Amino acid sequence: MSDLEKVKKNLRSVLLSSKQGIVAQYLQREYRELNGEFIPHQKLSFCSLEEFIRSLSDVCRVGYNNQNELTYFALTDGSTQHIKKMVANQRPGKRKSKPSSFKRNQFAQRPKSQYHHGSGWFNAPPRFRKHNTAKTTFKQHTVHVSPNTMTINVKNPQYSSDKAAASPASPAVVKSNLAKLLKSNPAGIHSCHMARLYKETFKQELPEKLVQDILDGKLPEYARVDKISIGNETKAILLSVNKVQAKRNMQQTTNMQMMEDFVIKEHFVLEVEKNYKVSIQHVESCDQVFVQIFEDGNSIKQMQTLIKSLHPSLKTCQSSLKSGSYVTTDCFLRAKVLQVIGDEVEIFNMDVGTSYFVSLGSLRYMNSSIANYPVFGIRCSLSRLNKGGSWSEDAAKFCLKLISVGMSMIMKVVQIPSTILADQEYSVILYSEKPSRNLNARVLDDELSLMVARTVKFSNPFRFQPKHSATFPKDEYLHLFILSVLCTTEVEVCIVGEQYSYKLCQLENAMLAFYNKPENRGVLALPQPPPLNCVYAVLQEETCVRGKLISINGSEAEVYLVDSAAFETVAISCLHPLKYAYSQFPTQVVTVSLAGLEHPMLANHSTILQYLSENIDNKPCVAKIVGRFGEEQDQIVVELLDTSGSVDVHVNKVCRSLVHSSKQYPSPDTTVPVIVRHVDQEAGLIFLNIPGENLTALHRGVNQIQSLISPRRSKISKLATDLYIGKECLACISGTYYRVVIEEFTNQKPRDVKVYLIDVGRMEFISQGTLLKMASEPLLSVPPQAECCKISSPQETKEMLAAAGDFLHMNLTTAMDKLTTGESVIARFDKIESNDGAPHSISLWIDSPMGMKTRIISDGEETQRADDVRDRSRSFSSTSSSLLNSPLSTNSSTPALHESFSSMNLVGAPKIETSDSTAKQQVYKTKDINHNTEIILSTISPNTSALAPRVIKNKRPTKPLKREDVALPSNSLIPVRVENVISPIHFNLILLDDLQKRDHLRKTMTAFYRKRPSQSHIALNQINCGSVYAAAYEDDVGVGWHRVKVQSSVNGQVCVYFLEYGMCDVISDTASFYRLEKGFETLPPLSLVGRLAGIQPLHDAADWDDETCDRFTNLVINRDFYAQFFRLKLDLNDRMPDCRVFNISLCDTKTGVDVWINDVLVDIWNCAEYVA
Repeated sequence: MSDLEKVKKNLRSVLLSSKQGIVAQYLQREYRELNGEFIPHQKLSFCSLEEFIRSLSDVCRVGYNNQNELTYFALTDGSTQHIKKMVANQRPGKRKSKPSSFKRNQFAQRPKSQYHHGSGWFNAPPRFRKHNTAKTTFKQHTVHVSPNTMTINVKNPQYSSDKAAASPASPAVVKSNLAKLLKSNPAGIHSCHMARLYKETFKQELPEKLVQDILDGKLPEYARVDKISIGNETKAILLSVNKVQAKRNMQQTTNMQMMEDFVIKEHFVLEVEKNYKVSIQHVESCDQVFVQIFEDGNSIKQMQTLIKSLHPSLKTCQSSLKSGSYVTTDCFLRAKVLQVIGDEVEIFNMDVGTSYFVSLGSLRYMNSSIANYPVFGIRCSLSRLNKGGSWSEDAAKFCLKLISVGMSMIMKVVQIPSTILADQEYSVILYSEKPSRNLNARVLDDELSLMVARTVKFSNPFRFQPKHSATFPKDEYLHLFILSVLCTTEVEVCIVGEQYSYKLCQLENAMLAFYNKPENRGVLALPQPPPLNCVYAVLQEETCVRGKLISINGSEAEVYLVDSAAFETVAISCLHPLKYAYSQFPTQVVTVSLAGLEHPMLANHSTILQYLSENIDNKPCVAKIVGRFGEEQDQIVVELLDTSGSVDVHVNKVCRSLVHSSKQYPSPDTTVPVIVRHVDQEAGLIFLNIPGENLTALHRGVNQIQSLISPRRSKISKLATDLYIGKECLACISGTYYRVVIEEFTNQKPRDVKVYLIDVGRMEFISQGTLLKMASEPLLSVPPQAECCKISSPQETKEMLAAAGDFLHMNLTTAMDKLTTGESVIARFDKIESNDGAPHSISLWIDSPMGMKTRIISDGEETQRADDVRDRSRSFSSTSSSLLNSPLSTNSSTPALHESFSSMNLVGAPKIETSDSTAKQQVYKTKDINHNTEIILSTISPNTSALAPRVIKNKRPTKPLKREDVALPSNSLIPVRVENVISPIHFNLILLDDLQKRDHLRKTMTAFYRKRPSQSHIALNQINCGSVYAAAYEDDVGVGWHRVKVQSSVNGQVCVYFLEYGMCDVISDTASFYRLEKGFETLPPLSLVGRLAGIQPLHDAADWDDETCDRFTNLVINRDFYAQFFRLKLDLNDRMPDCRVFNISLCDTKTGVDVWINDVLVDIWNCAEYVA
């Protein structure tokens, strides 16, 4: 079974266990209580719980209950239909009494959010919410009975249980008894049990025809019928009616028998939760108020004008007028005839809601044009604001005092009827215009005050009540004890300290000593049953605490302990009224919100709630107060620190990271392209973004916000509120949206907020008006994308640099502009720090279109490099001066030098022409290199079966010869050919005597490795950076085998350096790599790396400009020169670490005048200067 099917099965089981469905805010709690875990909607790829529930159309139905709360109902199939029917028909069982110990149940229902004392309502801890909406009355012998509980509490006193059944009574007596029986059961009686209950109560048989007449609606003045559906059954409930309801039912019955001449359509249906400006037309009770909407004012005037104009022409009503006919009155109003008694007619004014008697001659028959207007009188009933029960007769008196005809008010629709009929009305809340007051709440307060005054006859338990909850001190850090975690915005805690938890212990000890004395309990007697929503002293065997009464079930009472946020079931006899001294200490349960977790998706996230429940619930924590909001500064936002372990745990950050996607860092042996967002020059830190799924999700989320919100016309509702340090918001900077965290509030107007851009890595000063709410749910799962890094030191990455290498280097200060202006930047993560905020160690390069990489080094490393180069320059300056004053240097004048240089062929590759100069006769022959090469090649032949070179016994193998180990005498000219050129400080050349050897080596290796079996090639995972291999490569001549050195390997692409050609390329066919035989390994690289000696760019420039590099390339590429070598050993920061760069002076002898390339750059191009 998949995870989704398992969750659907468990969810259906939870929903089927409730008859009335489960309210949305309690679903997670009920699911966890039954299955031991929260609904894992995040794991199933859903952002919110509501989105996940709405997708399960085959499991549940989404709707609203009687309190207009979002509720989920179970949907059944063939296999679960019998379970739902069984749950619907089951009787509510008697609750078992809990042991007399104060065990906390964090998933119990919460009490009401207010309690009454004196003349007003006072705020209680936020958990005080009443879930049970059944009406509670304080009459000693009256109990509300559900239709399934057939207990009669009030009997007719004229009948005695010990007398025999009397003779059949008259129909009038039966109807009167029936009305009394229904009135004694306000919740109603099932029709199937009516006869039995009537006989048990009055000792008489109830005629069956009478019950059937009630069901057919023939006795509306005595009973009304309410049909309910339970499973597949429909049951009829008989309810009592008052005089107003009886009159309404009679009118409805009469109207059903009328033959109407016209059909007047009903008023359009009003919208729920919408406010309308209305005018009061008629008030009978709290359940029957008629209003007219101000929007219909013009239509009403038009209708009255029409009636007034047509009134003389309308026909006067005659004695044949029937009930149900539509007529007009002398006041130019429309009415419906209820009954005709001689010359008197009772009419119902449908546009005003009044009914009265008029003379028959004052009425006119209505025509069709007047009937085209809809009914303008809207029938409403005042909502009881989720208090449950029904309005009393006293409430109707209070309503008539507060509401008068013609009054202009604001009406909010709470619930609409299923069908707009004559006996159904809108449930509304009325507000006065100036000042704005809730009239429903006013009537409820007056009703409750009167009820309490009539009920409490002994001691008044409302007299002494706690006035408020504990107030947070002004300290920045507090010690808290976590009592309950409902969500991240409702964490119930108590404060640990001398004036809080310590004083609470003293209070409870004093209460225990006081209430244990019988004389004290006898003086303070309570009325029975005690009133709800009142705080009492709850006395048990060894404890006495303060608890708020929630509900009563027989002799047991459910209380909420206001100082420990726990629910308990105790005996009613354990409740005692509070003494004045015990009511002055504030309740200790307070609610806080976790900073950074206010978003609804985070507040009810199952993973976060699971972590909080397992790690901080019922544990002490240290809290840092980061914000106080509200009119009384009682809304506290905190950051929690769990100090129970050896290391402090920042609870808020851990919860925030639980919803973040995981970060993926590249392995240390690979390089990846990166985006540099910010460089902190002072700290030497670089903030960059790594391309990947997280960065793509960030851009997608920001672009979505950019398209929904115009930066020029942002909505006020989108602006961030309740700001505090550390809050994550969106900021609009220069028309672009960024995720920011508030760092500081300053007095620097107008930019008074300092924020940190978590995806860029820099600070900005902005105004509060540019901060928006983090309303995008996808952005909440993207971790901060600004990676803090630092340049690795050479000691840390010596081996890695040798494997990757680079041509040039540049310090961080110089490279700042190139790094942040779209240059191609690649990075290698040498060391990844696990600690939050610690910078990673990286190697960084700027890659040019020509394939040359420039490594970025720190400013401190640049200073050390400058010192080393300065020391080498001093030793080189004397040699450079001797070169410039050598006999090969031309003594001709500058015009002659220009003339000879202009005649040079800059494209061709001329052969060396030896002149009569003495210097040219000193051509150096590389005998050591030639001799070594001939020995190696002589041992390897395509036709030789023994492919390995001969090794003399008892002697070590020949050490691989490197070019820097060859003694190249200075002040000697050697013929060379320049092959690859990047700039005057980096070009490749080969000795002319080595050209033939290179061709011979290529042919020999090609013939050798073509005979090797294909299975002996090296796998990709065995190729090591920095090692030398034999590889097949196709060029203009064809496919040949060469010696290559591996620089890097990324995704099957291997970058190699050709030792004989001095160039780099990428080989994608990894099957072309073989191990290099020892015979080929001992031959030194034939390609050399050189730079012009004795010159540097003008004005101490950091590097040669692009124009000079291009001209120099065209001048020397693929040309033959005489070269004088000056050996210069560099560190490991070059592109090929095994090759050393030689300082070289090049001389062209093609023309009659010897031309030194150094002189061309200094004297003719004027782009360089000699080094002193």
